[in-house]
Amino acid sequence: MWHRPHAWLLWLLLLGAGSAAAENLFGLPLPARTKRNPDERLEVRGTYEATVSFFERHFAKAKLAVTSEERVHRVSVKFTHFESQDSTTEWHHVNVSQYDGKVYVVILPRVRPSP
Repeated sequence: MWHRPHAWLLWLLLLGAGSAAAENLFGLPLPARTKRNPDERLEVRGTYEATVSFFERHFAKAKLAVTSEERVHRVSVKFTHFESQDSTTEWHHVNVSQYDGKVYVVILPRVRPSP
């Protein structure tokens, strides 16, 4: 017979299973509680600032050559663009934006020339 603590553990594992597919995209880890929308945008259930900080910390820890630019920063719209200068990454661009009260991430793959 299951005890209550085991039931909670099972519930947590099942809850995490829905977001497990979105933990890594093009070799880039994603913030917790990220879900993929039908339009291929990733919706992050966190703040814009925390999401930008998540990627900045990852890039620094991985010692990746990345440039960033905050392109728009108004009360209703925020947007930061990251570009990988490291040709070995599978991703080339990461866009983090906030509008309509939601935070979105778009990751674009690196285009490799045909052999």
